[in-house]
Amino acid sequence: MPLNRQAAYRHRRSLPNPDVDPDSWYQLQPTHITGTYVQQQDLNVVYTLHLAKPISYCRGTVIPCWLTIACEDTSALNIFSDPRSPRVRLRRFTRFFDNRTPDNYYRESAPPAMYLQVGAVGNMGTSLPPKIAWQLAQRRTLVRNANLGSGEVPALSFGDFDDQTDDPKALDPSDDDDEREIGSGAVWWIPQDLTQQPGLRKLMGELHLPRGLQPSCPFPLFNVLYRIELLAPRSHAFEPHLTSSLSSGKDGTTPLETHEEAEERRDHVYTSLTVEITTDMRSDEPRPIPSPNVYDESLNPRNIPCCL
Repeated sequence: MPLNRQAAYRHRRSLPNPDVDPDSWYQLQPTHITGTYVQQQDLNVVYTLHLAKPISYCRGTVIPCWLTIACEDTSALNIFSDPRSPRVRLRRFTRFFDNRTPDNYYRESAPPAMYLQVGAVGNMGTSLPPKIAWQLAQRRTLVRNANLGSGEVPALSFGDFDDQTDDPKALDPSDDDDEREIGSGAVWWIPQDLTQQPGLRKLMGELHLPRGLQPSCPFPLFNVLYRIELLAPRSHAFEPHLTSSLSSGKDGTTPLETHEEAEERRDHVYTSLTVEITTDMRSDEPRPIPSPNVYDESLNPRNIPCCL
């Protein structure tokens, strides 16, 4: 953790923003989102998201965020810079692999950084027998059933890798991918003592990490990945443009959207970054605390003052 950020936590001060301390923040590429404003005007808004370095965060803490919003239309900019408008979320991707998966699937389906920790065993999943993958699928079913009732989940024993049974079952990646949003997204507020510039707005924010969050796992057979994603702003006055299939028809009218198209427009990810979630902090670093501007009961179930 950068020293300036440590000092801010120890002295209960606001974190220095990227303009003051750029070395303590990781900047994602500026993201242009175009769309229709108030059903008649084409508009372009530029979001630049910063995340506190390093991009490794302990569960039960927070992920500090900084967002700059640029737009030439002042009225639209005021809407987009409302703390309730920006949409930044944390998503978890859980993947099970099998020995029928193509060799390049591992490299293409997850960021390369996740495999730097795996080393030479990066493709070990391609040499395991189908029985192992089938056992993983069976255990996953048992876990789900146990969560619904009071059953116990037996320990999974891989046994002898040479014990090839005649059971042909093996996991298919499409059956075992599990993606879900963690929490309710980032919370934002307008920084104090900050002069906003014309055509530009800046917001401070946080993503709150639950205490019981599963940590990141780069194991080839079982990946747990986390990504921070930027979506279109939350506004009834702005409709983002996405695909040509949603454009106007030959008669100049806009075709009615299907439920799937509306969902795609709402949940389209414009930019994302893979981050690491850990189980504990370094003992020589202060623990990140939620800002006094926001409060999340899941981070503080015993009603302990957030600044203690």
